[in-house]
Amino acid sequence: MHKAAALLFELGSEGRLRILSSLNDQSMKLSQLAKRHSSTIQEVSRQCKRLEEGGLIERRQDGKFALTPVGNVTLSLLPSFSLLRDESEYFSTHDMSSLPIAFVERMGELVEHRRLDHIDDVLQFQHDVVKESERFVWFMSDQPVGHSLRADHSHFSHDTTLRVILPSRVDMAAFKSAKIAMGSRFEVGLLGNVNLVIAMNEKTAAFGLPTLDGRPDYSRGFVGDTQGFLGWCQDLFSYYWERSVKRYA
Repeated sequence: MHKAAALLFELGSEGRLRILSSLNDQSMKLSQLAKRHSSTIQEVSRQCKRLEEGGLIERRQDGKFALTPVGNVTLSLLPSFSLLRDESEYFSTHDMSSLPIAFVERMGELVEHRRLDHIDDVLQFQHDVVKESERFVWFMSDQPVGHSLRADHSHFSHDTTLRVILPSRVDMAAFKSAKIAMGSRFEVGLLGNVNLVIAMNEKTAAFGLPTLDGRPDYSRGFVGDTQGFLGWCQDLFSYYWERSVKRYA
């Protein structure tokens, strides 16, 4: 804990964080860093010395500073702290312990997002995920999702696949229309318990944690379409899909 505290202390300076971020782009000399950050060479030298002593950067033979492997890893973890800070109200009212630890460690991949804070917005997103899909639609929920799965499925292309993760107690009759319309392209995976919410296609994704009492929250969550956000949601869905019992409507 002492070593962790020492590292966090070194990261507690906005100036040092800016230097780390700049060196993530390219190696730079003191003069270049000072010019980029509108600072004096003396001040940048002092900050670089702290970062160098902390093992986060190193000075190369050409006089330029560069990130060390430790610095690279440290910088990759910072988006997670930014997400926790920016969304502290959300995380204080939702249970992150339901996530596998590997995905908690990757939470920084969700940093570029927008929030959904009303059930009407969530339902509209769910509808849009289906309407705008071209290759696949994936849902994870504790109940058969709404009208977008029970309505006319003619808008799905012939190549679109549909996967839904649900708790084992669900009534499969709710998906008969999807099965009739999509045949083998429609699959259901059953788990003993489901309290996370995921809705996604190949272009965009939404994700929601359960509330502190363990209930899925359909009114609030994160939405994103960046490679990192989509990759995180796709990997999380796949994690549970691989552990589910496959059923067909």
